[in-house]
Amino acid sequence: MFKQWVMASALVATAGAAHAFVNATIKFDGYCDGFSDLTTEGSTGAAGTWQNLDCAGSTATGGGAQVRNEAGQVGYTLGTTGVAVLTGGSEFTWVIRGDRTWMVYSTSGQYLNSGTWSPRARPWVAPLSGESRPSWRP
Repeated sequence: MFKQWVMASALVATAGAAHAFVNATIKFDGYCDGFSDLTTEGSTGAAGTWQNLDCAGSTATGGGAQVRNEAGQVGYTLGTTGVAVLTGGSEFTWVIRGDRTWMVYSTSGQYLNSGTWSPRARPWVAPLSGESRPSWRP
């Protein structure tokens, strides 16, 4: 019985470390935007809603894949479609990591910006005072 308990404890500890997560609602530190409704879709997919993408309250949905780093932390790679009219003609690909960092690229693969994120309670309120620049504008 003791061996079973030790084995179960080890499995739970391992699973906990392997399933570090990105919060369901995050804000990009120092910027006006972030994501809400971040979720996994099946065993490999991911989805979320880009909030306040233009610092004026606009939103867009994104979809993509779950990713894991060397430590097994889960993150997301999300792409946008349909935001070009709000962003001066650009679409984006986001990498949001479980270690509270993010990176954003143009859809052509050009690095645009990176930073840290913080968990955020819902509901999303925009615009946030003092943060008038979206994260895709370095």
